[in-house]
Amino acid sequence: MGSLLGLGLVVMVIASCSSAARPPTRPPLVDTPGTLAELPTAAVDSSAPMPTTEALWTYVPEPTAAILPTPTPAPQPTDSEVAAACGSVAVPGTAKYTGSLHPLVVVEYNGDIWTVGTGSSYAINDKWYGSEWTSPLQLVVCVGSLGSKSISRCGKYRTTSGQTGYVYRYQYYRNIRVALATTGKTLQTKTILGGGAPACRDILSVPADTSPPWRIYGAEPDDGSFNACNCCLDAEGQVVFSDRWPENLS
Repeated sequence: MGSLLGLGLVVMVIASCSSAARPPTRPPLVDTPGTLAELPTAAVDSSAPMPTTEALWTYVPEPTAAILPTPTPAPQPTDSEVAAACGSVAVPGTAKYTGSLHPLVVVEYNGDIWTVGTGSSYAINDKWYGSEWTSPLQLVVCVGSLGSKSISRCGKYRTTSGQTGYVYRYQYYRNIRVALATTGKTLQTKTILGGGAPACRDILSVPADTSPPWRIYGAEPDDGSFNACNCCLDAEGQVVFSDRWPENLS
């Protein structure tokens, strides 16, 4: 009996422990139709505008630079205004003498007035008439009228008709003045000489029907010797005269 009681006690203890450690059994879930109420669907008004997010991403263009009006170039001075520089008068619309390139116009004296030179002797003026200078004029080159001067006396001669007198040798020249276009003031001057007169000899030819003293002349200054001044400016700002227009005057 004691053995049985002990066995039964043991059994009961085990059973008791087993019952306490086991979790409670949950009832099975049953999917019963109609037990969950469906939420009503909101009516959609198709005529109402759909909300957008455009306001959140509105594009703001960058400000554009103001377009400034193109400046109107100053009118080119007329031929008569340019020629007036040879009378020490300022030329309108010209630039100060500066830089390494000096746009110029050549003007010549014709009897009693100054005029812009034309023809092969003044080929540089093609840049003026063709508006090829890249900046306003800075210089006006004034070519004076043809002059002559006595350079020597050969002595006394007798003609076949019996006249006697002295013979003087003369040389032609042209005075050239380079004027500042902005003021008409002189920048530089130069005298271009023509060819020398014939040398003194025992027999000389003199103009017919003239009376002593007689004059004999050399050649006039030609295109090769001055060609409307043939000037540019060296590093010291002095006018340089040569036989041809410099290639770099462009």
